[in-house]
Amino acid sequence: MEALELRGVEAWGTPEQLRANIVSALARGIPEAGIGPVVHDGTFVIVGSGPALPEFVQQIRAEQAQGKPVCAVKGAYNFLTDHGITPSVYFNLEARYRPLTRPSKATLYLLASRCDPQQFDDLAGHRVWMFHTWDGKEPIAELKGRPLLTGGSTSGLRAIVMGYAWGFRKFSMYGFDSCIRADNVKRFSGESVEEHKTLEVICGGRAFKTNGAMALQAQDWRDMLSLVHDCEFRVHGDGLLAAIHREWLKLRAAA
Repeated sequence: MEALELRGVEAWGTPEQLRANIVSALARGIPEAGIGPVVHDGTFVIVGSGPALPEFVQQIRAEQAQGKPVCAVKGAYNFLTDHGITPSVYFNLEARYRPLTRPSKATLYLLASRCDPQQFDDLAGHRVWMFHTWDGKEPIAELKGRPLLTGGSTSGLRAIVMGYAWGFRKFSMYGFDSCIRADNVKRFSGESVEEHKTLEVICGGRAFKTNGAMALQAQDWRDMLSLVHDCEFRVHGDGLLAAIHREWLKLRAAA
């Protein structure tokens, strides 16, 4: 997979809107993300919203039964709760409002300060931690001196970085397809992409149909793999991120 120069892909919210969200979040007095809050054996199960997710419900349930914490990224939370799986952690850095069904006292909700204020309102009375991320050209004064979570263009990739900071070195990843089905469906929910917004990415001699945001995530994933040699990843499914991981393992074995 050749490097792509992708910038400003499907970004949501103006810098002014994001700053307003951050100021609102900081005024709430919510605890900020700190040391790892869950007991674990070193494995973090992270669940995204790719179209292949429904194939792995039983595997995710089995991993949770083994005592491994399950982290639901954005829309995957509603999918898991619909199937009787209560995530240990919910993770979201997106500024767009995403309603949650059946919030649970058993879940730790990790929200970026840039998230929509309604997201925080919905979770009043639940266990919420806040973290910060900022990629604007100008720094925001309210975040001066506060740690910023970096590492990739999507909530899913940042969840890996958060897990790494908590001490996880094994990651079991579901719903991280980063590609589109032949019928242009991009999420388990059936949400689709218009044909003119799709593009093709080649990895390992295979062509994957994707869009700009997913291609950028794939590029960031490839770059992340080159930085975390002390980690073990299992990318379930046969999507683009799994293909990139397989190619990376081949290169590492040949080195």
